[in-house]
Amino acid sequence: MDDAFLAGGCQPVAASLTRLVSAARQVGLQLNPQKCELIVCGGLTASVDARAFRAGIRVNASGNFLLLGAPIGQARYTEAATLAERVDKARPLLRAIAELPDPQTGLLLLRHCASFCKFVFALRVTPTQLLGSAATAFDSAVRECLESLCTGPLPEEAWQQASLSTASGGLGLRHAQLHAPAAYAASLAAVQPPALDKNFCQDWPASGAVAAASSVNECLLPDDQIPVPAPPTTKQQSLSQALDRALLIRLGAPTPGREAFRAHLQLLQQPRAGAWLHAPPSEALGLHVDGPLFRVMVRLRLRLPVAASDAVCPLCDGIADKFGDHARACPCGGDRTKRHNRLRSLLAARAQAAGLSPEVEKPDLLPPRLGEAGCSEDGSRAGNGRRPADVWVPSWGLHGPAAFDLAVTCGMRPGQHAAVAAAAERPAADYEARKCLHKDTKAVCAVQGLQFIPMVVEASGGWAPCAVRAWQQLAANLALRSGEPASQEADRLYQALAISLQRENARAVLRRMPETAGSVRHLADP
Repeated sequence: MDDAFLAGGCQPVAASLTRLVSAARQVGLQLNPQKCELIVCGGLTASVDARAFRAGIRVNASGNFLLLGAPIGQARYTEAATLAERVDKARPLLRAIAELPDPQTGLLLLRHCASFCKFVFALRVTPTQLLGSAATAFDSAVRECLESLCTGPLPEEAWQQASLSTASGGLGLRHAQLHAPAAYAASLAAVQPPALDKNFCQDWPASGAVAAASSVNECLLPDDQIPVPAPPTTKQQSLSQALDRALLIRLGAPTPGREAFRAHLQLLQQPRAGAWLHAPPSEALGLHVDGPLFRVMVRLRLRLPVAASDAVCPLCDGIADKFGDHARACPCGGDRTKRHNRLRSLLAARAQAAGLSPEVEKPDLLPPRLGEAGCSEDGSRAGNGRRPADVWVPSWGLHGPAAFDLAVTCGMRPGQHAAVAAAAERPAADYEARKCLHKDTKAVCAVQGLQFIPMVVEASGGWAPCAVRAWQQLAANLALRSGEPASQEADRLYQALAISLQRENARAVLRRMPETAGSVRHLADP
């Protein structure tokens, strides 16, 4: 039989227990007094007559007890119980994750199985002021796990960024201490009158609901603040998103010397830029990343140094900065070409899976321009024509064949930080427009009956508008073949693209670090 709880005055509880025992006996059940506990609350020990209850029932006069896993009682008790039940029991799992040889798998397990989700029940059932040091201790344990697994010692700013959702530029490791008031306020809002018995809520406005909502509002932006007490429609997810917005404002404050970080943070918030963090680490699907590369990917996201100091780039004699910005844009060494070709091959493979019969680098799609190599003065061809398509698809929608032209741009080039911080969508969008206008490519394609579709992505992962529309259409085509929802196919597509992009970025970074140049050889693709 499941646990049963009776609450009220001494005599009503004793009478109810007698009736419960009698009803249970009629169906062959017996009460085991040793598994029962009489809890005396509110300092009313003298008014409780233990003789009214069956012999053998334990009497708890401390006022401290567990109810459905939630500690109830004095602050010292609730803090100790939360530490013992939530924090101490989570530590072995966190230590095991930290010791995993595969940080990609470890980070997924940490986010989905061992961090905020392990503590959220305690936050929803225990008033924030009664948690004591438990929430802080849990956050510290999660931080130690992340540092051992992926990053090394984390500055406070990077740890705060890691607490943001992946859509907001973080790692999705929410901090229990920051989100505790939101969790408790949303929990109380869900059980406001008339959900509760009116006999127990005569003084509800003066209850903890007011304090909880007020505590949340202290951390929110003015436009996100909630009524006090919080209305029943208040959702914890909405409050956590509002807390992310407030933290983003603080992290991205325009202070001198932080333009690069502000630009970086804005680029990470572009749609789908964090898709690689959700990819399953499957080698069969091409989504697994070797440990050294994945650690670099995480460090790049948190803008942690990937080298001890700035140094001369061994491939182009430029300055390879310690944050890896130069490596993602360096024109030498073939890394940009490899990155481009990875994305091109991925597009071709997905188009083939969708039954679109693509062709890579199809020649002679456009005639050469006058005066260019391969074209005589009278306009006749002397060789191959122009090939505007990295991937050519003979039928794309209702408008005939399409020429897809892939390109990667970098918004973190020196001198662009202020502009990117103000409008992070511009690097990809501007390069998309440039691709269309270069040599009148889009107009010439239209004359030849071709759709020219530039597929531009910023190195942090945000795609330009034309590419977003194309990926959604490709996902719809894949869904027709697979029978899966188009949204699921889109998720898979963006994850594969993001993994390829960020893996090549990390490889380019490692190739420009003298201390790792030898050890990175085994990471080279076949």
